[in-house]
Amino acid sequence: LSKTGLEIAPEAASLKEEVNITDGANGETRAVEEPTFKPCPNDGPGGLICCSYCTAAYSRFLSNTAKEMEIQSIAGVGQEVSEMLELLEDAKQRLRRCSEVSQSNEERRSLLEKSQVGIDSLIR
Repeated sequence: LSKTGLEIAPEAASLKEEVNITDGANGETRAVEEPTFKPCPNDGPGGLICCSYCTAAYSRFLSNTAKEMEIQSIAGVGQEVSEMLELLEDAKQRLRRCSEVSQSNEERRSLLEKSQVGIDSLIR
């Protein structure tokens, strides 16, 4: 993440799965009823088109949300790349072993052919 300029990931970026809010009484999943933003200082409804304060606050909220999504996306791709590199390393080791076995077998066949030539010349 440091190469992307996102050295400090928000806490939400490390969550493995979506967080659901449940009501303790009946266990139903529900949305958060309390606002996650400060109320408008001018007693307006808040949000993007309320006032300059609310517009800036909402814009920051959207920007932070987008940043968290980017971090999660980058982390996911990074995990996939790590897994692929691990698979490639395993395949590289297996290919190396196969190559060594093949080379060893080729040397044995070469020695066998030389022995056969020597025996054939003695017989004639």
